[in-house]
Amino acid sequence: MKSTLRASSALALATLVLITFAAPAVAQQAPDDDAATDELAPGEILVTAQKRSERLQDVPLAVTALSGARLADQGGINLETAQTIIPTLNIQKSGTTLNQSLYMRGVGTATFSIAAEPSVSTVVDGVVYARAGEAFSDLVDIERMEVLRGPQGTLFGKNASAGAINIVTKRPGSVVGGTAEASYFSESEFRGRVALDLPLSEAVRSRWVGFYSEYDGNITNVAPNVNSKVNGYKHYGLRGMIVADVSPDVRFTLIGDWRKADDDCCAQVIGTVGTGLAFQVLPTPLDKESRTINQNLVTATKEQSWGISLQAVSAWAAIH
Repeated sequence: MKSTLRASSALALATLVLITFAAPAVAQQAPDDDAATDELAPGEILVTAQKRSERLQDVPLAVTALSGARLADQGGINLETAQTIIPTLNIQKSGTTLNQSLYMRGVGTATFSIAAEPSVSTVVDGVVYARAGEAFSDLVDIERMEVLRGPQGTLFGKNASAGAINIVTKRPGSVVGGTAEASYFSESEFRGRVALDLPLSEAVRSRWVGFYSEYDGNITNVAPNVNSKVNGYKHYGLRGMIVADVSPDVRFTLIGDWRKADDDCCAQVIGTVGTGLAFQVLPTPLDKESRTINQNLVTATKEQSWGISLQAVSAWAAIH
């Protein structure tokens, strides 16, 4: 019996302090997201695919924009659900959750190590995830997701040769409020999330989010001394955001998060239809009805990640 356990610790936000000055061309002022949204005509979508707020139809890129509500309607918790509604986006699974890869238009990087760098970059609130496996963390409190196809190295760096996924989370509200939700599904799957908007003053707003999800798995490993469910997970974490308007033209955004994950992934069942003499002496293949595997390799991943970022955006910063 051979049993292995893989553990890793990744920094979801790379533990960095990010200072950016997003300036448009001279004689132009970067529109405030809230103000720009109010001016949009019905059916128009506001995106930040080029690091500034623009209408989707004005962006000269191949972009697919999805709202957080659309992603929630699909019932998923990560990018695996998004691939079913985003053209040309595909996912390649591997032995563990940290070795999975994203492909855009058939271009990507097959990873055999958690240290491999991706060809499809994942950016969350302006912070780039350096490793491919980090892209599969929980999609919590998402405002919108922008999928940019084709090389995006000019704005998103060297790991965006095949494309980029730009994720924007919800901003804090100006009044006290919050939401709470809990869901239970078959196979003992549970999800719970709580979000709270807590203004500290007229110029300073905060938003706090906590989440928990657990799933037993959908396939049984019947190997001796194992006999347990696989493809399950247990995720929980916290996320906080503070937005401060220090002047009419300067805004600071401080974001911090902590997450812990315990995954048992990824066991696959290969369905085949038996033909020929060989299958006459072997057990009858169950094809897609098979719900068991027999392997002595435990594909488990234990991950703890945390990060913090600080961004300063000025509408009047000089481009030189």
